Amino acid sequence: MQRPENEGSRIPIDQCLFGYDDGHRLISSSARLSDEVIAQLLPLTDLAPGVMLGSQASYWTGVPLPGAHSYALMRTWAAPEKKRPGCVWTHVLFVRFADFALVGDLLSVAAFMRRPVPGEELNAAYGHALTCKVVIETNPGTLLTYEHRVQLIRALYGAREPSSRQVRAPLGILDAAVFAVWSQQWPRLRRSFSFCTAGSQRVEARRSSRFDLIIFQGTPHENTFDLTPPTNWEELAADDLVQQQPTELRKFLWRYGSDVDDGFAGFEILVSLFLRTRVNLLQGKSLQESLAMARRFSADQAMLLKKELRQKTPFSLLPPTDSLDTLRWQLTNEKSNDPLLIERMAALNEHWKGRPKEVIAVVDQATNTNPEIGALALTHLASIVDAKTFWAATQEFPKVRGALTRMRPELLDSAGLDTVDDSEVCELIAASGPFTDYLSPRILSRLLMRADPKCVQIGYRFFADRLQHVILGRMDAAKGTKGPKQLHSQWLGVLATSTDRTLRALREVAIQRTSTLAEVAAILNHDSGPVLEGGPDPWATALGMTTVDDSIEPDRQLFLVFLIAISLVKAVPSSCALAKFAFDEVHFDLSSQRMSWPANLMLQRHLPSLGWWNDWDKCMRLRAAIVNLFKWAGLGLDELLQVTSHSYIQAELTRLWNDKHWV
Repeated sequence: MQRPENEGSRIPIDQCLFGYDDGHRLISSSARLSDEVIAQLLPLTDLAPGVMLGSQASYWTGVPLPGAHSYALMRTWAAPEKKRPGCVWTHVLFVRFADFALVGDLLSVAAFMRRPVPGEELNAAYGHALTCKVVIETNPGTLLTYEHRVQLIRALYGAREPSSRQVRAPLGILDAAVFAVWSQQWPRLRRSFSFCTAGSQRVEARRSSRFDLIIFQGTPHENTFDLTPPTNWEELAADDLVQQQPTELRKFLWRYGSDVDDGFAGFEILVSLFLRTRVNLLQGKSLQESLAMARRFSADQAMLLKKELRQKTPFSLLPPTDSLDTLRWQLTNEKSNDPLLIERMAALNEHWKGRPKEVIAVVDQATNTNPEIGALALTHLASIVDAKTFWAATQEFPKVRGALTRMRPELLDSAGLDTVDDSEVCELIAASGPFTDYLSPRILSRLLMRADPKCVQIGYRFFADRLQHVILGRMDAAKGTKGPKQLHSQWLGVLATSTDRTLRALREVAIQRTSTLAEVAAILNHDSGPVLEGGPDPWATALGMTTVDDSIEPDRQLFLVFLIAISLVKAVPSSCALAKFAFDEVHFDLSSQRMSWPANLMLQRHLPSLGWWNDWDKCMRLRAAIVNLFKWAGLGLDELLQVTSHSYIQAELTRLWNDKHWV
């Protein structure tokens, strides 16, 4: 907004004169005044009720005249030359509202006031418009005492009720201070400000309500100054009245008061904000307090101030603000229908890499204080968080952590999950499931690192279809030199809870080591009923995919005996593959009496009986069982002989193959 320079600006000013002519009336005017304006001016230009005015004394009145689109500045003198007591002359100058921005100091207008000279032609003197050169006085308040300045600032802007905007002082002593106060005001406030520098306290109830500020006549020895120490804002505003203009404060008031309707209530807020914002960067507590202070204006007031507190513009008189701290305020104090709120959420992107914990804290605060806006913030944040930073940043904010993992379940598939305790992991998975086919095994593999029974229950609940698959794969991988640590027994027990699922998984998981198959067989209790019902196919398929035969005693012997047992359940080609793998070692252990008692018992349960005379020969029974298996499976002698590399055993197998008595 343009302000007057020291060389001055020229503005047209209309004038008029009121005085006594068979009653108090309009004597002369440079402009045609409406009846409404004349009616408004008549009582204001007459002697104020109860005021005693000496022959050389005068007082000032200022009122806005919306009907004339002007501000009326009036000076009233006694007119003792008139025969009737109480007569006065009042000179009125009209400053157009449109020229307010050019008037830096009311004194430059007041300088055109003059009392009529006896004998002069009044129409000639007051019937033409003036051209006023308005300037900024270099030191307009040299005669203003500190007490007077504070007294007026406090009365006008510190009073909670309009009736309290009253000061008591000798006539004329505060005139310059009142002019300085008017000059400090921004144009919009001036358009609503009325004052009178003379009044009688005896008629206070009838007279004071006409003015925003009235000075009652007192004696020179009266001291009505409020001795309360001034606040910071009062001290700054009072100081500004005597400074070379325009000061930084006055520029601030003029810019940010431009859209404030109630300037009397807003003056203190604006000056206090000016004090608080004298920093290079507005952030943290100072920013929060500044935004809270601006919010004291109603929703449709001080819009420019509120906007520039949130986002610096080229002509802003405010320091730059921390965008994250600004967003923190908006998310917790503003409505979700703010059209700029989504745009301002870019602060989350801007600060996520450098200040992730603060970003999470902002969103957490929003979700706790304003759920609707908090939901918007969470949605925006979910699109930018990265798993690498997420877990450390959300450590102290479980509510935000839970919400984001529900929106982005893939965050659970990250190393940071290892830093979270079992109980919380279970809660997060329970709240975020079910999961996609891609994500399920990945999250489950991380869950398998935990031993808490609750984790196993969560595994059953959300990953039942893939649970056995992942457990088998993890068991096999753990046996490698660089594999993960062994699974806890809680998870291994899962394999036995659903034999069908485990057998199905054996067909589908590429197990590399026979030691893993041996462990699975032991967990399933070898030749238990459900395992036998599953038949040889799952084991033959799994064995066919192994690449490392690393099973060792004593588990190996039981495993090989189990393979013989399961192969004898059903005569199919897959059974013969199991027999080829296990027969030679089992036959050797049996013939050399190296077989353990558990293995012996298992084998006996599945060998055929050859009659009481031959049942003692377990090796023969084993050979007969294998011969029968290959014949019933439809395979030839050459296939059978592949079960062993020993020629004498091959000879026995050939004899049994050809002897119909035994087979």
